[in-house]
Amino acid sequence: MKKIQTYGKVFFRYLSLSTMYNATYREGFFIALGVEIFYAVTSIVFFNILFGSIKSFAGWSYWEVLLLVGIDTIMSELLVGLVFANGTNVLPRLIKTGNVDYFLLKPIPSYFLLNLAQPYFPSVLSTLFGFILISISLSHLAIAFSFVTIVGVLIMMVSGFIIASSIMIMVASLAFIFSYSNTFPRIGMNLTINFSDKPHHVYNSLVLKSVFYFIIPAIFLSSVPAYSIMHGIDSPFFLSAIGLAVVFSLLSFTVWNYMISNYTSASS
Repeated sequence: MKKIQTYGKVFFRYLSLSTMYNATYREGFFIALGVEIFYAVTSIVFFNILFGSIKSFAGWSYWEVLLLVGIDTIMSELLVGLVFANGTNVLPRLIKTGNVDYFLLKPIPSYFLLNLAQPYFPSVLSTLFGFILISISLSHLAIAFSFVTIVGVLIMMVSGFIIASSIMIMVASLAFIFSYSNTFPRIGMNLTINFSDKPHHVYNSLVLKSVFYFIIPAIFLSSVPAYSIMHGIDSPFFLSAIGLAVVFSLLSFTVWNYMISNYTSASS
């Protein structure tokens, strides 16, 4: 519990600093906020164009897809704000300059300090747009979900976040060996976010199911939680989400520590 409290204090301290920084440079903050919301708007525009020609997409209605987009907006913005923007994205630069050494010497695990402890406030705030989309979609859908369903969906969303962030961290950690490859963090992000805003029913072949259900299980980030809100918790999906979260988190810790063991300080 003491470690969790310490991690929490570090996280909220960085969040406070991020908030103060953005309050100082307000123009840049509103531009960054607009950019984050723009990505969600492009998804809405795409599906509006798509539903102009069809009545359903992979068996999903327009309002069901809007619910998916809302959840995906929340999850993708949390991934960008809590993991990517000030974490995995800047890791190659810290390694090249040798500044990563200061993080490795601190009495807090580098896995947390370099990847999860430095939130990007505009992205975190942009999740509000996702909640608005969810509210609009639910007002058009006749859904009666229970407390158990809500808890189950939240557990799957947390599991999806753990899976996606673990993939991002594993890919970004390759920079410890290939220090001049700035593209690794973005590859990790694209492997998860770019495939999470579509209904999982579009991945209907055996190959696609193998990839997006188990190897790069992006469906658990947004699609499966959205589907569970509409149709109830599916036990195989629920157990798979938790199991994959455990597997990928352990795998990311192992890969991260191995990459650091092969790291040679740029300042040495």
